[in-house]
Amino acid sequence: MTNTLLWAEDIRNNRIVRAPFGHQLSAMIHEADIAAVAVKALCEKGHEDKTYLLTSNEELTRRDRIQQLAAAIGTDIRFEELTTEEAREQWLNEGYSQADIDWLLELGEWECISPATDSIEQITGHPARTFYEWAKEHADYFR
Repeated sequence: MTNTLLWAEDIRNNRIVRAPFGHQLSAMIHEADIAAVAVKALCEKGHEDKTYLLTSNEELTRRDRIQQLAAAIGTDIRFEELTTEEAREQWLNEGYSQADIDWLLELGEWECISPATDSIEQITGHPARTFYEWAKEHADYFR
């Protein structure tokens, strides 16, 4: 979810997000949930030699996240979906390497980047925090 902060400046200044793949699903994870899992894994027995896929239990598109973020900050945010070439040009201007851009464009072909799981709840005993909760907690970055 913290990657959403990459949109903060454009939202603050122009109330817009320019990004490709508006339809793409992802079950983003709250940084506090990552920390909660780390505490359990480091402080409790039974996690040795285990690997966990950590995601939230809600899959949202970029468009969904923008709508929830707009609700959290109390203002409209416009989404301008970039074409592949526009995305490539934007990322080049932002200093991304060609290898990173190629990887991001390859990810763009996936319907879902990270599927929803119940891993957070299974490990910590509480459900994963939602994107809307994250958006409310971080709203000042976007205002």
